[in-house]
Amino acid sequence: MKNKLLRQKALLEILKEKVVRSQAELQEQLKLRGFYVTQATLSRDIKQLGVAKTDKGYQVVDSITRQPAPAPEDVLRKMVSSVQVSHFIVIVHTLAGCASPVAQTLDDMQFPELLGTIAGDNTIMGVCSTEDSANLLAQKINSILHPK
Repeated sequence: MKNKLLRQKALLEILKEKVVRSQAELQEQLKLRGFYVTQATLSRDIKQLGVAKTDKGYQVVDSITRQPAPAPEDVLRKMVSSVQVSHFIVIVHTLAGCASPVAQTLDDMQFPELLGTIAGDNTIMGVCSTEDSANLLAQKINSILHPK
């Protein structure tokens, strides 16, 4: 089971990093990372992970809309209105009803400074271990919101 989880994580990383147009190409990329899989296993992984072949190659798609999942940076840019720091806590204000998906996105982005998030309707508390890490996290989020 552990091998399956690691393999599926690697598969998702490959799809984030590269445009993959065939299962054979995906199989080869997995092989380069030490995962030797059959076509049947790869097909099962693709189905379980919600991956679909689109005109842009294989992509993770939203299970409801069947559209490619938006990039995490796009989620933040579209839904976050402001970021503030209070001691070791980062407060992220979002559009109404958007706190949960933004909190999930922040968690998925795996910022090393972020210990965890708590989401309300339009506000997220991001907990960091130190004031310095909270300030750094706020800077990182702001650099995504306002690229130069």
